[in-house]
Amino acid sequence: KAIISSELWFRVQEIRESRLRRVGPSARKHRAYCLSGVAHCLYCGSRYRGEGLKRGKYLYLRHGGDVGCEHYGRLRALSPLETQLADLFERLILPGDWRGQVLRAARKFANPETQQDVKNESAKLQAALQRAMQLYLWGDLDEIEYRREKVKLELALKQLGSQTLEPAMLVPRLESGVEFIKSARTLWEAPGVTQETKGQLVRELFEEVKVGIEGIVSVRPRPEYVPLFACAEYVNGRGERI
Repeated sequence: KAIISSELWFRVQEIRESRLRRVGPSARKHRAYCLSGVAHCLYCGSRYRGEGLKRGKYLYLRHGGDVGCEHYGRLRALSPLETQLADLFERLILPGDWRGQVLRAARKFANPETQQDVKNESAKLQAALQRAMQLYLWGDLDEIEYRREKVKLELALKQLGSQTLEPAMLVPRLESGVEFIKSARTLWEAPGVTQETKGQLVRELFEEVKVGIEGIVSVRPRPEYVPLFACAEYVNGRGERI
């Protein structure tokens, strides 16, 4: 799947907003918030849902999944998580030689021997996933343990899948991704930006956001953005690389 350009993405948002305005205010009473569909519990993998309406805006997340998880049913404020994401966008930078880093990594995994290793590792992960399911069905794994193992194995499989892209195709596709990530910083803090627009941005970049006791613990980029995040660097409040 090709990465969309920032211009196209913004145009899509404008069209969606205009359609919502035409059908009237009732259509705007949706359940979307900036982490809708991607926020999951770090401990059991269950999804967080928006709750606590105030003038049409969700202010809290509620753990609504596994009743066996100690965080089941708990509310947490959305605002600190938004601040964490804003901080991520602000501190994320790409080194000047990111194209070279991406190509070197791609050529490494384009090697036939490496590709065979990837296939072998994929087969092992698939077998482990099947084994975990069998243990759960037999009662040797409880539901929380099974979900944790399933999430870990599925993530490993997706990361392997991102290593099979052709080197010649990577850089042109990622150029627009770089522009999009830069635009995300401005859009996130733009006056009047809606939760729905923020959510579209988050889901364009990330497949999953893991939320723990301290807030956002990790993010999983969509496969097409993995090469960029893999070579990204982060800066502290003084602009120093960390």
